[in-house]
Amino acid sequence: MKIKICGLTHIKEAEYLNINQVDLAGMVLFFPKSKRNITIDKAKEIMHHLNNSIKTVAVVVSPTIEQIREIENAGFDYIQIHGELSANLLKEINLPVLKAFNVTDIQKLSCYEKENKIKGYVFDAESPGSGKVFNWNILKDIPIGEKLFILAGGLDPDNVREAVSQVKPDCIDVSSGVEFDEKSEKTGKDPKKIASFVRNARTEIQFFDNLNNHIKDIRVKVFVEEQGFVNEFDHIDNNARHLLCWCNGEPVGTCRIYFNEKNNTYSVGRIAVIKNYRGLSLGKEILKAAEKEVARLGGKEVTLSAQERASVFYEKQGYTKYGDVYLDEYCPHIAMKKTI
Repeated sequence: MKIKICGLTHIKEAEYLNINQVDLAGMVLFFPKSKRNITIDKAKEIMHHLNNSIKTVAVVVSPTIEQIREIENAGFDYIQIHGELSANLLKEINLPVLKAFNVTDIQKLSCYEKENKIKGYVFDAESPGSGKVFNWNILKDIPIGEKLFILAGGLDPDNVREAVSQVKPDCIDVSSGVEFDEKSEKTGKDPKKIASFVRNARTEIQFFDNLNNHIKDIRVKVFVEEQGFVNEFDHIDNNARHLLCWCNGEPVGTCRIYFNEKNNTYSVGRIAVIKNYRGLSLGKEILKAAEKEVARLGGKEVTLSAQERASVFYEKQGYTKYGDVYLDEYCPHIAMKKTI
């Protein structure tokens, strides 16, 4: 799945996209009503600092042929057109076109089905750039054909994983959802939000009622090979729900959820992320997903047995210690809990 960050306004934002290896970069042109509108010259500067692997998209509203020629001469890879696009104008365009629709004009899609120059459809909210989500269910029976299916409109780091899971687009498109908050003194794109958005978009969480080979491999790498635990698998695995986290198409993390009859609560354990994917907050995402699953199962509290050295991480996620430190395979552990 591709990721498009739209509405770039500063050269420094190019580096944010380079670091996170996004696929497309969008720049708003010839539309003064937008706070993200920039000049062709500014767009060229930003493009110069983007990695060659990132495709550039000129975003315009009902453009003239003169504006299209400026965009073509600037070296853009695509032109994304909102508003009106006549058949005559389409014939004059020499770039691949992404036609944008919102919830009010989506019925016009059929007019472009046979147009070979149109390589993709962008589905946006009623007011593009507003940061508002629309009802994704209206896209269920949309005839996309072979064109690129791009979802936009109100996406942000918190809802992008749900959007990807529910809509299954070819590409996701974000602008306001990765910008600094209005109360912030800074403007433009927030590098932390971009990193979080990309990570969440490329992370998939699955649940299983048994251990599969991916889960086994992750736990062996982390707990046996790295940490030296011998008795990694036990009877609890047979009665647990197992979470598997994928990132960039690779199985990278796991945990298990089971009902602990001793304290009459759900427990989460065996949280593991393989070495190459640490530092991306995936452990936090796995724990959040496990808590949601416990809530879905009717649990009100989550307990866990944390390695003492990892207790600070869990405290940051809202867990509190209880009881005394104890040894499990010669490693100090502490019981922790959280009300959800």
